Amino acid sequence: MQILRQFDAFPKTLDDVRVRTGAGAVVSFCGFIMIVYLFVAEFNNYRTVRTDSSMYVDMSIGEKLIINFDVTFPAFPCEALHLDAMDISGYQQLELDHNVFKQRLDPDGRAHHPKSQINVGEDGDVTAALENKTAEDSCGSCYGAGEEGECCNTCEDVRVAYRKKGWSFEQANADGSMVQCAHDNYIENLNEQAEGNEGCNLHGSIEVQKVAGNFHFGVGRNFQMASMHVHDLMPLRNININLTHTINHMSFGTDYPGMKNPLDEWKQLQAERTVMYQYFLKVVPTLYEFIGKSTEDTVNSNQYSVTDYKREFEGGWDERGKLPGVFFFYDVSPIMVHYTEKQMPFYHFMTEICAIVGGAITFTGLLDGIIYRSEQVIRKKMELGKLG
Repeated sequence: MQILRQFDAFPKTLDDVRVRTGAGAVVSFCGFIMIVYLFVAEFNNYRTVRTDSSMYVDMSIGEKLIINFDVTFPAFPCEALHLDAMDISGYQQLELDHNVFKQRLDPDGRAHHPKSQINVGEDGDVTAALENKTAEDSCGSCYGAGEEGECCNTCEDVRVAYRKKGWSFEQANADGSMVQCAHDNYIENLNEQAEGNEGCNLHGSIEVQKVAGNFHFGVGRNFQMASMHVHDLMPLRNININLTHTINHMSFGTDYPGMKNPLDEWKQLQAERTVMYQYFLKVVPTLYEFIGKSTEDTVNSNQYSVTDYKREFEGGWDERGKLPGVFFFYDVSPIMVHYTEKQMPFYHFMTEICAIVGGAITFTGLLDGIIYRSEQVIRKKMELGKLG
């Protein structure tokens, strides 16, 4: 034991030679408060999950892009609004209705629940009322738009055939001669909603190819003409096309912690007669990895930046090349951002605590020594009469 005592790094002093002062007590108390404060701050830092980011080239192939939206048009009817999507590969999705929902709104913005405009058959089947007109014919006419041997037994079949030909369906059925479309009340519903100053809310999600493209909320029914995407605006010639809108939500993919969507709660008020709203979005693939979870729980999402542009039509939309609507043009970045949640290791936390305690004790010890020595010098000078 005598040999071991030589290696004691903390030699003890006798209590008889210790001097306790009031200044030392104040310094000790302040040092204790400092240690507690720094300990709590470091413990909070230890418990906080931080996010590190890295970037690399996106190597994914064949993935889809999910677009979530919720847009309100307070001054334009649902009957004349539809959603189209197309990309640079030539793939088009017209008048999307899968996972896309429309809600009619009254002038005060409240949800409106209209009665069905289709006469229901005796068996209660809505489609039966439409198909009864063609029951006596096993193959309904496409009125010149179908291919040889093609049958059009429903109004939608006729509409699709005319769209493929690039013909205007509304003009062809202006006199109501198409039997399959006897219950197609598009014009009546459009005028009714316009006269009632109704609005519309469109919400849902669509799936597109992960390439550059656009999706838009267009007005009027559309069709193809000479490989061109055309909207039939003739039924809207007596309706004020007011595309004032609020983008309640717009995102690409699944939400992740800290995700920010710049178009959320975005409002546009239309003052001019006819306007095309354009939004140019740069979509950045984003991977978010949670701490303590498997790779299966990793969120594969996207973030985006946006620039908006408003094109005004002084002469109205009836001029060539002018199409009112709300268009979103997106381009996918080849760079992926990878967010990873991380937490301070426990050994790092203990190292910081030791540094805090040791540093606080050393600092307060130096401060107490300076104060004590200063008091001693001043007291000696006063005893020698050198201080008045």
